[in-house]
Amino acid sequence: MNRKPALLLIFVLLIPLISGCAGIVIGGIAMTASVVHDRRTAGSYLEDQNIELKAIDRINDKAVRRDSSSISITSYNQIILLTGQVESAEVKANSAALMKSIAKVKRVVNELEIGAVATAGETTSDTYITAKVKLKLINLGIPGFDTTLIKIKTERGIVYLMGLITQQEANAIVERVRTISDVKKVVKVFEII
Repeated sequence: MNRKPALLLIFVLLIPLISGCAGIVIGGIAMTASVVHDRRTAGSYLEDQNIELKAIDRINDKAVRRDSSSISITSYNQIILLTGQVESAEVKANSAALMKSIAKVKRVVNELEIGAVATAGETTSDTYITAKVKLKLINLGIPGFDTTLIKIKTERGIVYLMGLITQQEANAIVERVRTISDVKKVVKVFEII
């Protein structure tokens, strides 16, 4: 049973009861619209946000050196993707172990690199590549697909793709992303439905 329309209705009915900041209302509407369109259940969507917050807390609690490590955590359908750079194999392994210890995490994809932290130029380039990927996927030509159905993370020119998608969508997405300039590699972290 799909509960997304019911959640949307409940949220819309609660709007008049919210007093205060318009930003909260607008943010809530945007989040609700995103949940309604997402292929994950509303509970899974919220659990992913919860997992990311717990993961960040655990990494911060373990005193990973900020000057020699940069860890990015992305959760989609309770699968954690770790990207970025760390100073040693030990920190890489420990980071994955911390993620695996979080309740409800199904799998950890550890793509952390051992080496120097990405430069500001590399980070800017990655942001640009992600934008190009989103633009290139706008008109994929498959009914029912749009870029909000996937998460795109770029790290040093490597594009990581997460989402609940069909095999047809996966094939079309990967073929399209591979043709984008500056994309060094495409890593699929899809779950095929």
